[in-house]
Amino acid sequence: MKITSVRRPIIAFMFSCSVLGAVSCWAAPGTTNSLTVFDCGARYLQLNAPSGAALGSGVYGVFTQSHSRVDGCLIADVADKNQKMLYALMPEDPRLDENGEQRFIVGVLDRKTLKVVHKYELPNKQAARPMLLFDSSRQELLVAMDNYETWQRLEIKSDGSLSPSGPSIAIQTPFPTSPVPYIDEQGNIVDGLRVLDPQGRLIKQVQADAILDPALQEDFASLTLVNGSTRHYYGTIPAASAADRIVFTVGWDTEATRVPSAGVIVYDLGAGRVISSFHSVFSVAPGYTGEAGVPSLHLSPDGRKIVLEQYEWQPTVGEPSGLSRFRTGKIAVYDADTGLLTGTVIMDASHAKNADGHLIDFSNDGHSLYYWFDRHLYVIDLRDASIAATVVLPDNFEPARIVSGQ
Repeated sequence: MKITSVRRPIIAFMFSCSVLGAVSCWAAPGTTNSLTVFDCGARYLQLNAPSGAALGSGVYGVFTQSHSRVDGCLIADVADKNQKMLYALMPEDPRLDENGEQRFIVGVLDRKTLKVVHKYELPNKQAARPMLLFDSSRQELLVAMDNYETWQRLEIKSDGSLSPSGPSIAIQTPFPTSPVPYIDEQGNIVDGLRVLDPQGRLIKQVQADAILDPALQEDFASLTLVNGSTRHYYGTIPAASAADRIVFTVGWDTEATRVPSAGVIVYDLGAGRVISSFHSVFSVAPGYTGEAGVPSLHLSPDGRKIVLEQYEWQPTVGEPSGLSRFRTGKIAVYDADTGLLTGTVIMDASHAKNADGHLIDFSNDGHSLYYWFDRHLYVIDLRDASIAATVVLPDNFEPARIVSGQ
């Protein structure tokens, strides 16, 4: 097992632009091996991926200036599936209207300028943030809107523009039931324990407790609750899924019930069997509850690496009587095929007394992890659990999404 601690010079990211959002501050767009980092206030930064050196900055999408007061996030979802274009789900206005709703578009952004060159307007105002999924089997986008009860598929045309590929579909089953649903290579939607067909109909479901064979039951015996003479496994739920794999956890750490180490099970959806299992080195907060700090377990897009974020329970800001999860800057990386711990990365807090952070994104190939902690952006190579680059971000710039250059 490898342990990496960051105690070396880092790259300060400085700009002469007063608001770090002026279009004139933008430079060297579309650079090879670059990372584009978006915040929720319509600002972006471009970085050189290997070195972390600054390449430029600006304002993205339909916006002409950055916004300090935003309801939600101005970059709700990104589909990074085209060499020349990005497909971004974003609200047209940064603030909710008097009914608590916003109008959204799927913007087609030019990679060089990050300005909208085409757009598809969602027909109705939205009270909840819609969701954008990419279907590689059809080369289409799927927009889940109207509280996720309506699906609309969008055809990507040769010029990058979008148009409906058919009528919208009313979904009869609850959706989503997991943090990150995705569309598999067959065009089906994998949502936690369920597989839905392209029309949103249930075609397969995994029973969580059914994956616990006698050997796993014995291994995780300490993570059970006893009600009379009946034993119940505590919180056997899906925590993450990708590449036809589901990661389950046994033992959910909560404010009321602390579970210092969870059982983690990797299940192959196609083969219908468990391929690995282990006891976590940290507490785990899985699920899809909407609370801050959930989930703390993540699966890379290729299904090969599991990342656990360490957190501590600390008083909630503004609510001294309550406790919240705060990231410590330490992550553990596991091999999903074997269940072995392959490395631990420690990101030191150097500026904030009560530093916090979170996982931002994985690279499309699953080899890199982008992590924000204490004003720093860390690019972590998951193949050897090492720090590839560290960048000091400007004050009040919290990364929301990251896409890689072409």
